[in-house]
Amino acid sequence: MKDGNGRLKSFTNILDNIIIIALKYCKDKFILRGEAYE
Repeated sequence: MKDGNGRLKSFTNILDNIIIIALKYCKDKFILRGEAYE
């Protein structure tokens, strides 16, 4: 149970990191091309 919980925690942590990186990437893309859209 302990091991499963730790694994779940690290998995959600990885997901959070992926989301943060994706948001940063999208932000950079929008800043580069996109003040026309705003």
